[in-house]
Amino acid sequence: MEVCVEYKLLGPTRVLRDGESLPLGGPKQRAVLAVLLLSHGRVVEFEAMIDAVWNGVPPVKAISSVRAYVANLRRVLGQDALITTSYGYRLELGPSELDVDRFEALASEGRSETRAGHHSRACELLSESLGVWTGSPLEDLRDLDVAAHETDRLHELRADIVETYFDCRLTLGHHVDIVGPLEHQIVLSPLRERLWWQLMLALYRANRRVDALRAFGRATRLLHDELGIEPGPALKSLDTEIRRESTALSWQEEPGARDAPRAERPPLFGREAELRRVEDALAAARGGVGRVVVLVGDSGSGKTSIAGEAVANAESAGFTTAWSCPPDGMRQPSLWSWVQVLRVLGDNVGRGQLARAAEVIEPGLLEMLPGWPVPSTARSDSRADFLVLDSVVLALHRLVEGHPTLVVLDDLDRADRASREVLQLVVGNLRQLPLVVVASWSAHGAGRGPGRSSLGRLTNTGDSTVLRLGPLTVEAIGRMLEREGVAGAGDELAGYVHHRTAGNPYYATEVIRSLIADPGMREKVPESVSASIRDCVSRLPKTTSRELRTAAVRTDNVILLRGKDVESAIAAGLVVYSADSGGFAFVCPLVRDAIAEHSSRTERVDAARLDATRLVRVASTSPDRWQQQLTTG
Repeated sequence: MEVCVEYKLLGPTRVLRDGESLPLGGPKQRAVLAVLLLSHGRVVEFEAMIDAVWNGVPPVKAISSVRAYVANLRRVLGQDALITTSYGYRLELGPSELDVDRFEALASEGRSETRAGHHSRACELLSESLGVWTGSPLEDLRDLDVAAHETDRLHELRADIVETYFDCRLTLGHHVDIVGPLEHQIVLSPLRERLWWQLMLALYRANRRVDALRAFGRATRLLHDELGIEPGPALKSLDTEIRRESTALSWQEEPGARDAPRAERPPLFGREAELRRVEDALAAARGGVGRVVVLVGDSGSGKTSIAGEAVANAESAGFTTAWSCPPDGMRQPSLWSWVQVLRVLGDNVGRGQLARAAEVIEPGLLEMLPGWPVPSTARSDSRADFLVLDSVVLALHRLVEGHPTLVVLDDLDRADRASREVLQLVVGNLRQLPLVVVASWSAHGAGRGPGRSSLGRLTNTGDSTVLRLGPLTVEAIGRMLEREGVAGAGDELAGYVHHRTAGNPYYATEVIRSLIADPGMREKVPESVSASIRDCVSRLPKTTSRELRTAAVRTDNVILLRGKDVESAIAAGLVVYSADSGGFAFVCPLVRDAIAEHSSRTERVDAARLDATRLVRVASTSPDRWQQQLTTG
């Protein structure tokens, strides 16, 4: 079986072989690998390597150190991976093995499709390119001058791709859907005027003219406070056109774009009851009574989709909305989830209301809230932890007064403890507040540790609703197939998809898309699922990932995990307890097959040995059963 090697620089420097991380040694050895990767298969001369690794100030015997690092890397990566020439070193790179290359190739293809007017296809490619990122480039080698240069280049390219992606979405008429994502990007890159322009246009086209003008005011204040400058001509011109209600700003479908995806959100089959509960909470908030709705479910169960539908419905009803999500794989400061919320809400209110909120917030938090005024009476001393949390609740009160507001706290189980505790305080202050908080919570994070106690405290109140998302029914999957117009759709096909995915909405959606593309390849694992599972397995302990890959190719799929290895596999959403077998099993056949794709030759040999041992044991105790198992495979 061909070995799959992935080199990653978009995040910490990593190398994966068949989904398993390889040991790369200390910082200098990793720096040697990074320099080789950044050369994209070209030879790096000895002197250039030394200058790059030591930032132009090498030790006396630097060349000897480089040779040792290269020898160590060759033992890890394979003798044929690292080539020594008469004047330097070269790393053999296959097509798409380096994540930077994949990102740039997808981005380039997406831009080409944009120029050709194929905006739907461009959106897919640009979204896929952005999905390659798992963190800040070369984040473990920030002290390297060459890393700093490459990091700046990649961040700038990513920012351009983000803006091009939103341009495509605007062209396709997706203005309602992109308001939340644009707000999130502005939090990350607040000084990029193009994002503000796109947000203003999206709000105006979503019949939110007042919010569009407020966005211009927010951008104006930010640019003045941070840089002492006025908005550029593009922003000023758009502000003028919005005030005039220019018909030129209205969305119009491009000629020849009839086959483009419709702008409206697709229905969430099998989640109608949950959506009604969220709608009930929004209706109550319009009457001044707030509520917290917690969506608990497995990865891919539709938590974020339901939250997204809630945002679209709330915005169409005139709500102010804010969305926060903890960064994946990155450290976050205390209260980061609520800092993101306060930033968005603060940008949507007048200066007077913002000043009143700033009066009650803990002074130390103002450092993370650019554009907020610093009260002249601000205390310099730090207060007790509880009072810091309470100050966030008080500021939230003042920001939402008179404004029906929806706040989404996505992946709250991954948020810092203080952010979860603030929500517990919010729950007790909702009776006279027009605020709905929708929080998503992983079912795996709800069953153990601090997540269990935090979720328990949230549910022990009449002002919160917990909605546990189970698998989709066969009937719901049948409606999904019918909507997509899949040839031969019926009870049999719906039952097959349900069995293969265990009713997981994300898996079901991807399998249906695969069936549309190639109806004859039922057992094929969609590439998106394969990549997601591969990344998930790579984050597990080595013993756990190795056992999962071995079990995936065993005929009985028995998973021999114990203790913490079991817990990590369950927490990753790959394994569940099976009452039928009295042991652990893969959550569904699709996950098993996705993991099996990346099993190494050694793991397949181990699986065959375990299968043979099992058959010998069965033969010695039950010859009839042994014959039956030989027949069935």
